[in-house]
Amino acid sequence: MKIAAILLAAGSSRRFGGENKLLANIEGVPMVARSADALLRVTPSLRPITVVTGYQQDSVRDSLGEILGRENHMTFAYNPDYASGIASSVHTGLRALPDGVDGAVIALADMPWVKSSHIEKLVEAFEGRESICVPVAGGRRGNPTLWGASYFKRMFSCKDDVGARDLLLEFTDCVREVVFDDTATLTDVDTPDAWKSDKT
Repeated sequence: MKIAAILLAAGSSRRFGGENKLLANIEGVPMVARSADALLRVTPSLRPITVVTGYQQDSVRDSLGEILGRENHMTFAYNPDYASGIASSVHTGLRALPDGVDGAVIALADMPWVKSSHIEKLVEAFEGRESICVPVAGGRRGNPTLWGASYFKRMFSCKDDVGARDLLLEFTDCVREVVFDDTATLTDVDTPDAWKSDKT
């Protein structure tokens, strides 16, 4: 099966005190670079990996300089409507996918503790174009998610900051929950306080 990835890195970090949180260093590495690196290290490879940019797109791309120097399958797609919410970035990423993809991992760039092993477990659970795989920890659903290609057209109905959560309810019989013992798939960084508490 051919599985791609979409990394959502377009947001303006409104709750992060004026800074772009995706450029904040997590253990010496920009947050967005950690998230991109986790996708690049997945085995078997996710191809292509599309990074959706928006706010400060040049700085976000520059922060991925070392990663872009490797041989990889990372591409970029700019979302001019990034301020409207996450749904527009999902749409931008989906439009950038090549034909023939069986599914796509949709990952958030502000979840720097998600590792390639988390994503690989989702891929292992994936059963094809009709499949949806969602991480669960402590009874709560998190991210990233893996969507079969059969749902791509329906995902264009998602709006604003809702993303694809409503579709998970609509297609609940098709959702496969993948259980994790840690909380990496639940932990994003939205505020400076969250960033500081996660560093300690």
